[in-house]
Amino acid sequence: MKYLASLGYRSSNDRKFPQVLRFLGLTDGSGRRTLAYRSVFRQGKAGRARLAQIVRDRYAALFGLYPDAHRKDSEAIQNFFRAHTDVGPRAIQGMASTFQAICSLADFEAEAPPVTPQGAEEVISAPGTGAAAGRAGIRVAGSVYPLTINVNIQLELPATTEADVYDTLFKSMAEHIFAAQRNWVNVQDVVRWAAVLKADAARIAGSLESAKARRFTLDASYRQLGELSLKQDDLFRQALRCVEHELYRAAHVMAWAAFMDLLHETLSHDSVAALHKARPAWKVNSSEDLRVYSDCEVILAVQQSGLVSKTVAKALHGLLNKRNECAHPEDYFPGLNDTLGYMDELFKRARYLQSRATR
Repeated sequence: MKYLASLGYRSSNDRKFPQVLRFLGLTDGSGRRTLAYRSVFRQGKAGRARLAQIVRDRYAALFGLYPDAHRKDSEAIQNFFRAHTDVGPRAIQGMASTFQAICSLADFEAEAPPVTPQGAEEVISAPGTGAAAGRAGIRVAGSVYPLTINVNIQLELPATTEADVYDTLFKSMAEHIFAAQRNWVNVQDVVRWAAVLKADAARIAGSLESAKARRFTLDASYRQLGELSLKQDDLFRQALRCVEHELYRAAHVMAWAAFMDLLHETLSHDSVAALHKARPAWKVNSSEDLRVYSDCEVILAVQQSGLVSKTVAKALHGLLNKRNECAHPEDYFPGLNDTLGYMDELFKRARYLQSRATR
């Protein structure tokens, strides 16, 4: 701001200049001049053509509606911003005036020459120079202006007083982010390294006796399930949230409800003929018809229909018993490890049912 004032720009409106330059990609987030700045302001008439290209790109929606937006009057431009923003009249007028002022400096009739990367800035920002730790910038080559993509990686740190946990986590960040970033050449590299870091963080958090941290372990197991109905997905996710909030008995009940809905659906859709043969008295045409029967009866019918073996049916009865202990006033109070084991077992049984249904 002091530099602008030294050039004679002392008005409060002049303070918006840096924001406009950053919006156009002529300066980066730190206010430093970019390659696009040099191509616009140091190439005379060609620079005006380059600026026109930048304006078309930055105001793509406006030029999509009006291909000759640079020739439109203020009222037309204001109408566009009024329909696409929720700011007040004064701000709308300022946006239109800014657009027209920029257009007055550009040459929309000339063809801009190709960008030459001479003197281009370093592609990857140095560690610690970003706005926040764990944030890296990538400048994409080949565009009219150097496009900077900021990747913000957010990790949920576990609540623990064990210093070794945080030391291990930050060591992983140093390995997968800061030390590796000079080998990044495209966005895919960043995504790949971020995924590795997230997996490391999940593994570290999963080693703690914290419900919120250990949920990472269940999330990974849950993602291995095949396609679920909206209802089943919602019930399973509610169970996961119960684990996070240490509501372990509720987690048992919600997870079992999701599993039984999947069992009803599989039995009524994929094994209905075998079910009618095993239970001819049952009038089942949809999964809803199975809800009048107890879970114990349905498990027995599943076994008799050949969908699961006797051993698997016995295991399902055991899981049902655990659910019943949690749903009724009993002296059973499951802990974190009990709940993790129970839900992981249900996920495995659900995957088994899905594999049987696709045969």
